[in-house]
Order: sequence, then structure tokens, then C-alpha cells
Amino acid sequence: MACLKSQKLEIELLQQIFPKDHNRFQLLGCTLDDLLCRFIDGNGKHYDIQASITVTYPMTPPIWYSECDDAKLSEIMQELGNTQGEDNHVVLQVASLVRKLCDTHNVPLPDNMEKLTVPMKPQNDNDSDESDDDSMKSEEIRAVYEKLILMETLENYVDEDSESDHHSMESEKTSLKDEEVKLRQTLQKLNNQQDRQDQPQGLAAGSPNAVNRLMKELRLIYHSDTFKQNMFSLDLDDDSIYNWKVSVHSVDKDSRLYADMLKLKEIDGEGAIELQFRFNDNYPSSPPFVRVVYPVIKGSFVLRGGVICMQLLTNSGWTSAYTIESLIIQIAAALSQYDGRIYFAAPKSLLEKFYNLERAQRNFQLVQKMHNERGWSQLDRPES
Repeated sequence: MACLKSQKLEIELLQQIFPKDHNRFQLLGCTLDDLLCRFIDGNGKHYDIQASITVTYPMTPPIWYSECDDAKLSEIMQELGNTQGEDNHVVLQVASLVRKLCDTHNVPLPDNMEKLTVPMKPQNDNDSDESDDDSMKSEEIRAVYEKLILMETLENYVDEDSESDHHSMESEKTSLKDEEVKLRQTLQKLNNQQDRQDQPQGLAAGSPNAVNRLMKELRLIYHSDTFKQNMFSLDLDDDSIYNWKVSVHSVDKDSRLYADMLKLKEIDGEGAIELQFRFNDNYPSSPPFVRVVYPVIKGSFVLRGGVICMQLLTNSGWTSAYTIESLIIQIAAALSQYDGRIYFAAPKSLLEKFYNLERAQRNFQLVQKMHNERGWSQLDRPES
């Protein structure tokens, strides 16, 4: 395909201008699917930044993310995700990233920045894929690339596993098979949901950036050590990529909440704290809505309706650099650290009246308004 050839030329150009030993911006690793970059500020501090290039490229820009907790960097990455047309090309995305970072940190631009342009298409290329793509209606593009996103996620996962050491332990092979089964089950659910015409929320109505990032998050979680160690598990609620059901199985063993979870396991056989994650089309620019669904939790950051009151779950505290895995871990830590307790005596009437999504959303709006006026402090945590 012509767009694939252009992408290869862009990557080669970036490798020439930003080698691994560059003093300001380094291209540490690159494939047709991912870029790993490093920016070095005037004080020698490193900022590692990654880009995921989806199957819809260059119709949609790469997805940028970073482990760095830097508000300005998050703002820059968000701006890169809002480009259109030619500005989606990876070479122009990197050029914009470098310029913005240099301006933010007040350091001079690297040499040869003027060379960062989209390469000319090969003159003898008779491939008409790009022109065909340009002529497709937006709805047709959406339908095509959503299926490709799902298949690409599964195929990449299987390809990576096939490259692993064939002499690994049998337990490791079993673990990989289990992960593949989970991913296949997720894929099937998403495909089933996509075929449903009456589904009010999901892939068919979602935004490209949100869907791509959520699929990326799912893949990262299935590879993570915390997931493999069963610290938590997840499933799709209503077979929608936007609605996740996360079950927390492990908290601080020295906490009273841990003892409560052991007691809960004697009652229901599971002993897990079930969380509901609801994403919207603005993700990852805006945070998910998170609440405790089961059991009833008193204290800590949990309010009526099960809503979790934490600044990082608001627009003022959220950054697109957060991963969902790290968010789950932080929530589990906060529940035990600030003495959350299971309310075993909660009657069913209480669950029906006060522990529901509508009540949670209403309380969250009130809490947000209060904290916007008073600021965020642990001393300001409202009582449940």
C-alpha cells in the first residue's frame, strides 16, 4: 500500500535525524505499530514517550502516552491526538512534539528540523488504496477500521507469544494460553456487540481515539504481572468497550479491609470488591467514572452510591498518561490505606435506594462542585 510505503520512509527519516545517541531527542525504538522516544531537557532529565500507530493511520493520528506525570507533557500529547489530515503523519507529529517540548523547556531546537516533512509518494506506485480510502464515506471507514482494530490486537498478541522461548516452563505456556483465551473472549464479546443494532453505547458509536486507547489498555492489562497474579480481574459489562467490570482480589494484608474481604469470601465464595468503570468518547482526555458496585464500602473515599471520591478521577486531577492498570492499583491501595470497611449489615433496601448508579453520579457531581470551590485535601474528604 502507498500509505505503508510512506510510513516506512517517514520512520527512516526520523531514525536519521534522531538517532539513539541524539543529545536532545532520541528515537529508541520503532516499528510500523509503535514508537519509543526520549526527550532530554536542559538539566538532563529524561522524558520517555510512546506512540501507538493504529490500523486507521493516517486517517487518525497516533496515540501518544507516557509514564511521566507531567501536566504540560500530557497537554502536548492531547493536542497531538486532535490533529487532522496531513498533520496526522508520524513525521509531522514528532516534529510538533519536539518543537513544543523544546519551547516548554526553553531549549534550542535540534538541527535539521526543516527536513521533517512528509516524503513524496513514489511516482510509479499504481496502488489505489489511498485514493479508495479518501473516497469512502466516514461511516464505511468506521465500520472497516473497528473490525481491523480488534483483529490487529489479537494478531499482534499471538505473534508476540509465538516469538517467545519455546523451551520455557510448562507453567508459563499455560499462563500464556489462559491470557490468549481471555483476549479471545473479549474479542468475541466486542464483535457480538458490534453486530447488535440496538446497542446504545459501544464501538459503533465510539470515537476512534477512545476505542483505540481502550483496546491498547486491555492488551497492556492482559500482559501485566498484576493481572497474571490475579490481583484483579476484569470483564466487559454489557459487552461494551466503554463499560468495564473490575474485580479487586487483593489489598494490603495489614489492613482491616483485607480481613473484611476474607470474611466476605466465607459468605459469597469470592471475597472480591467489584468496581464499575464507565468511559466516554473523550477518553483518555477525560477520566473514567468509577464506583464500587459490591459490597457496600464505608469510609475511605467511597460515598453513597459507591462513587469513589478521588481527585485523579476528576478533570482537574486526571492526565491522559495514566494507565487503567495503575488506576486500579491506586484505587485498591486507597481503599485499604484510608480504612475502608465492608458494611456487612447493609440491608437490601439500602442497596436499592442508595447504592446505585444514579445516586453515585449525583453525589459525584456534588463532591466535584464542593472541591472546585474549596480545593482538594485529604482533610476535606466528605463522610459517606
